[in-house]
Amino acid sequence: HMAWEECPYKLPMGTKHPARPSGLFDTLIKPLQALSFKAVVLYQGEADLEMADAYEEAQKTLIASWRAWFADPSLPFVIVQLAGIEHPPVNNLALPRLREAQRRAAEGMDGVHLATAVDLGEIGTALPREKAVLARRVANVVLEKVYRKGKNQSAPAYYSHQASANQLVIQTQYNHLNLVSRSRNQMGFVGLTEDGTLKPLRKVKLTANQIVIEGFEEFREIRYCYENAPVCDIYTANDLPLDRKS
Repeated sequence: HMAWEECPYKLPMGTKHPARPSGLFDTLIKPLQALSFKAVVLYQGEADLEMADAYEEAQKTLIASWRAWFADPSLPFVIVQLAGIEHPPVNNLALPRLREAQRRAAEGMDGVHLATAVDLGEIGTALPREKAVLARRVANVVLEKVYRKGKNQSAPAYYSHQASANQLVIQTQYNHLNLVSRSRNQMGFVGLTEDGTLKPLRKVKLTANQIVIEGFEEFREIRYCYENAPVCDIYTANDLPLDRKS
């Protein structure tokens, strides 16, 4: 028996071959049309790291097509933002860019929500060890958004900012609980200079669900955990990580 990629010739793909275009949909999703669902959880994207520019529209198209197929235009979806992983063949911004595409897809459609795994990754694998933690986060998002049970189960993310002469105040959204630093040093914030140098930001304070940064004037961009496998430090009081942002 020879592996598919080692075969010197390729047989034509049949109508039920899962690797042909739409093969997974036709073999795994299409037969479920007679059923109804309360929500769909999408946990996918590790193989699309070089396609971040197209990923947002691909996600929106998938969601719209599934809603049409199941005749439920408001079918809720929960997108799991990818865990932190090391992926040497791809540049260092591939994964955070794809996470941004996942967020834009969610924010661009009604009834689409996010559950994050950015702080749960493992070196050398795309599958986080803390599966029970991730499952609990996904379940809590579904309970809040679909069943209206509970609140503040989404990870906080950037909403807006105001800059003055000496400080930058960042407002967050999706979770209204206080932000706390696990290290007590507000780690993870860096500034990007005009010449492309990244420098750690030390004058960072947390006030309720706001982030206050001083000494930001020399930077053209401020980032938080904008890496393939970031070490997250800022969490909400109910243990959800601050969403990375650039």
